[in-house]
Amino acid sequence: MQTIKRKNVDSVFSVRSLEREIPLPSQTNQPDLATPSSNPSRARLRTHKKALLCLSSVVLAVVVIYGIGAARAGSLAPSASPSGTMYTLNDIYTRLTTNATATEGSHNLASSLSPSATMRTLKEIYNAIPTIAANTVKVGTTYLGISGTLYGDTDVSKVLTTASGAGTYNAANLIAENIKNGTAYGVSSTGTLLPNGGTATTADLFSGKTSHLTGDWDLDTGALNLACNTSTFDGAGNKVADAYDGGGDGTNRWCITDSGNAAAGDILSGKIAWVDGLAISGTGTVYAYGDSNAAKVLGTATGAGTALTSLY
Repeated sequence: MQTIKRKNVDSVFSVRSLEREIPLPSQTNQPDLATPSSNPSRARLRTHKKALLCLSSVVLAVVVIYGIGAARAGSLAPSASPSGTMYTLNDIYTRLTTNATATEGSHNLASSLSPSATMRTLKEIYNAIPTIAANTVKVGTTYLGISGTLYGDTDVSKVLTTASGAGTYNAANLIAENIKNGTAYGVSSTGTLLPNGGTATTADLFSGKTSHLTGDWDLDTGALNLACNTSTFDGAGNKVADAYDGGGDGTNRWCITDSGNAAAGDILSGKIAWVDGLAISGTGTVYAYGDSNAAKVLGTATGAGTALTSLY
């Protein structure tokens, strides 16, 4: 290639040299060359000169183009046997219509025994592209250039029954009168519910306890004392205050405490006593002899005292 290129270049320079070697007639004492008829040789010379210039330009262009093309040409030998390397039109059509995926370049390039249709047309693919509505695409996502406006959830219990794609969350009772007064809900709604209908007052609620007893949501503190409250209990008479005596007939006048220690044997048989809030039926026996003074009862008695057991 280098030899050919040099020969062509040398030819161009030879043409240029030939032009320089052709002598031109002296311009002095020469006939008028303005017209070909005055000097036919001069006219022919000019014609040959123009032809040589055109030829040299063509040769030079061919040499340049050939040289550049030869310098940039790579190997024409294939790097591997022909094989599929891309998705087919059928792959794209199937993806659009069934959402099924395909493996890139998995098709076979071997020709069939007889010509047959193996691909989808561009019209089929175009018609398979769905028309996307914004209200069918989840808000915050984009599909085929369409930004979604659809609100919802995959959990049906989190979507209202009144939604276009209805869920199971029934908000029929989600109204202002069922929501606590002052509590905001929904988009711009506020509850108006207040406690009402009750008849209890703070005097009916045990002291120290709280509840909503009035027509607001402020807690009310009870003022009712327990029957055996030390501030109302008559410790000397072991009686509760008159206000806690039920119907006032005296049947509920006695306060039960947790300081008792009597057992059934300590209580006379046939009698019942309350000990620590429990009714105890007595099993004890009354002895014929005895005294409330332990020193007067022998230590050997069944209900033993502290008197001497012998006089020895």
